Amino acid sequence: MSAEGKKNRLSATGAVHRGIGEPINIYLPNSISDVYGEEAIIRWDSAQTSQLYKVVVKNMFEDIIFELETNENSMVIDMKDEKIAKENVLLVEVIDQNAESTKPEARAVRKLDNEKTKQVKTQLDELMEGVEEVTALNQFILAGFFEENNLLADALRSYEEALTLAPEVDTFREAYEEFLIRNGMIATN
Repeated sequence: MSAEGKKNRLSATGAVHRGIGEPINIYLPNSISDVYGEEAIIRWDSAQTSQLYKVVVKNMFEDIIFELETNENSMVIDMKDEKIAKENVLLVEVIDQNAESTKPEARAVRKLDNEKTKQVKTQLDELMEGVEEVTALNQFILAGFFEENNLLADALRSYEEALTLAPEVDTFREAYEEFLIRNGMIATN
């Protein structure tokens, strides 16, 4: 990996400029993203931090479960919430309140079925045997495990937790950015 290659790769993760009428990029794959954990972080591109967004969460029949407004570029979905717990698939749309005429692109998240949940739990228990505390390194390892098992929403959450616990570690930030590019969650320039 040359210094120039690294520079080009990292510059590709900069903010994506969105023109008027362009949909917001949600950091989830276009296909259904399975979720193992109790929370799913939904993050999206924001051209300006002062914009107001409406997040709409629907069931697979497109009935609205809940809506919220935020000026942040992320939200956490509590998969145990009573409004959500009975739903298998959630559709998430993010709408720029300043350009509401844009048709939002929905992304789908799905809770793992019981059998797959048991398999993942068994593997996680083996991986984390003897680990007693939550550290940035543990979260970084979990992110790799989740990505390897195509649990991208969980990987996103673990990468972000590692960065919260150790914001000064460039390796974690670079790995997170590479994860987003590798999984098509952000556009490259």
